[in-house]
Amino acid sequence: MKKYVVVLLLLVVATIGYTQDRTSSCFIATINAKGVSNADVAVSSTAVAVIDASASACSGAIKNTGTGNMRCAAGSLVPTATVGIEVKAGETLTMTYEARDSWRCIRTATDTTANTEVTRE
Repeated sequence: MKKYVVVLLLLVVATIGYTQDRTSSCFIATINAKGVSNADVAVSSTAVAVIDASASACSGAIKNTGTGNMRCAAGSLVPTATVGIEVKAGETLTMTYEARDSWRCIRTATDTTANTEVTRE
């Protein structure tokens, strides 16, 4: 009986240690790094960078904080009013390791604003 308790205790300790190491590495959050003085990023008729590429990014989010809809795209894809992931007013586009790419957004019809957050290792 003691042997089973020791094995179980070792498994629990090993699992807790792994979980802590895995989650504690992603804790540095950057908010609106592309905005002037960290304000929301203005999104208009020309694609604008909202997130810079970062190999250490773990997750990210682009929230449409304005009243118009926008489209966003990662990497070398340039969003247009009809191409890219649509993010409607008030919605948030969340990502995991896709946040390692650079992201740009453009309005679909009416100017809007974007709030961004990236968590890094």
